[in-house]
Amino acid sequence: MNKEIAIAILRWAARVLTIIPLFAVVFITLEDFPKFYPLSVPFPLIISPISLYLGVLFLLLAWRWVLLGAISIVCFIMAYLVVVFWMGLFPNAIFLCCLPGVLYLICYVLMRSRFP
Repeated sequence: MNKEIAIAILRWAARVLTIIPLFAVVFITLEDFPKFYPLSVPFPLIISPISLYLGVLFLLLAWRWVLLGAISIVCFIMAYLVVVFWMGLFPNAIFLCCLPGVLYLICYVLMRSRFP
């Protein structure tokens, strides 16, 4: 398989899979909206939604810049760690949100490699 074809397939797979974190963040936002008041929660719990929004924003911007899609992994992992340490919950489904970022990371590495 040609390198350019593999990169194109990986990019489109990551673009299609971006729907998963987008719906997850919308669901999380709408679920917590009535009881989420930013002034009444501790500061670390504000980091979790902000990092989720940044992760989705980076995935949407990865349509143009692939490296931002890879950076979105850090945002989703940070949101996971905040929820685990501060709330005591284990939202393991957030790793599905990292899947497009992993594909963007592989795509970025393939784009930068010198091998045909």
